[in-house]
Amino acid sequence: MKFIINLMPFILTWLMMSPVFLKAQVADTFLLHYAASKYDSIVYKRIIEFDKNIKLFHVRDFYENGSIQMDADEGRLNGQLHGRVRYWTQQGDLEYDLSFKHGDNQNPKQVSYPYLPYLPKDYNSDTLKRWPLVIYLHGGSQRGTNLKKLYDSGIPDQIYRGREFPFIIISPLCPLHLRWSTDDWFETFFNEISDTYRIDTTRVYLTGLSLGGSGTWYIAEKYPEKFAAIAPISGPTSVMNYIEKNINKLIDMPIWAFHGKIDDVVSFEETERMVKKLEGKNRDLKFTVEPAVGHGIAWMVYPGQELYDWFLKYEKSK
Repeated sequence: MKFIINLMPFILTWLMMSPVFLKAQVADTFLLHYAASKYDSIVYKRIIEFDKNIKLFHVRDFYENGSIQMDADEGRLNGQLHGRVRYWTQQGDLEYDLSFKHGDNQNPKQVSYPYLPYLPKDYNSDTLKRWPLVIYLHGGSQRGTNLKKLYDSGIPDQIYRGREFPFIIISPLCPLHLRWSTDDWFETFFNEISDTYRIDTTRVYLTGLSLGGSGTWYIAEKYPEKFAAIAPISGPTSVMNYIEKNINKLIDMPIWAFHGKIDDVVSFEETERMVKKLEGKNRDLKFTVEPAVGHGIAWMVYPGQELYDWFLKYEKSK
């Protein structure tokens, strides 16, 4: 049975939590003869088939010229990605061949990500001074190869508007299709910026929104010794087993989490669940909930001053 459907009710979820899987009883195959969204204009057609025997979805996306863009045989175990995903360029070259189990990439590669740097205005006036560092992880719609897209939102948006900060701010760029947890990028990245800039390693802070909020939880758990404090915003946390399994690594980490109560892109419960696991254990835990705000809560956080002042309250022992 085939249907032509409107993708818009779930396209934002697709972008943040890609891929999205529909309930089997809805239909066996979906054909989408138009671009998925303004953020994903390369997709011309999408076919989603559900194999009831093996309980997996076969998802294929095609470029406008008819060539394959993505092919996936995937399912969800407890809401976590389970299966194989392949991506191609418009020229027909295979970009990625990924296999996931409980949301974890089974063959992560050691990679290097480009980044957008910001230096305080007085950085060059004192060549001995070391500066606190904020690492900012962007959301799903900024993924790709264009560093300028980072200026669309978050802390880079504030920098673009001319705001000055008493931090070094580094914003890495995640490749298209991937998550901050897909490959091993952080150690190479951190070593590079530590060699390049005068960073006070006792005052390193991590924050991100949406896809970057998920990445903030993940990276902080994987490298808790690096950070003095973190601030995850509206991040999906159930997409991979690692995040919830390693929550106790953050018991001693100052955390200020944010989520809009009416978020229809990433469920409010994605952050609430993490906070509840830390309550009564983490002495420096804050959770800001905005009852009438959705996925755009980051626009209430990064333009303000409170978060940056809060970061500077914390310093790791040498």
